[in-house]
Amino acid sequence: MKLPAEAALEKCIGEQPMVLERMTRAERVSPVYSAGDYSYRNARLFGDRWLLAGDAAGFIDPVFSSGVFLAIMSAEKAADALDEVLNDESKKRRLFKDYSRRVNYVMDCPLDGREVRERKRST
Repeated sequence: MKLPAEAALEKCIGEQPMVLERMTRAERVSPVYSAGDYSYRNARLFGDRWLLAGDAAGFIDPVFSSGVFLAIMSAEKAADALDEVLNDESKKRRLFKDYSRRVNYVMDCPLDGREVRERKRST
């Protein structure tokens, strides 16, 4: 059963003796809020004269390294695609589609990356 934000905070504080001790005389000065699924993905990662990378393409996880991995990986892939397009604009559509496919592939995988490694071995 999901607890309301304030009850969840109180429960977490109560389960940690050191935190509970430090919070005994604390006074709450604002309401307690919680955030649920804060991830998002853009349906389109490119257009005729634009390409989304990093958090603009999708935001998966701000706490763990998987979010950082996605941002860096998409930036590297975007830079590779743009470098080639600047040398030969006729490749733009194919390269941007390939970029979009690669980034979406990684965003579709579990955040710990195990499935990414398994998929690469099987292809």
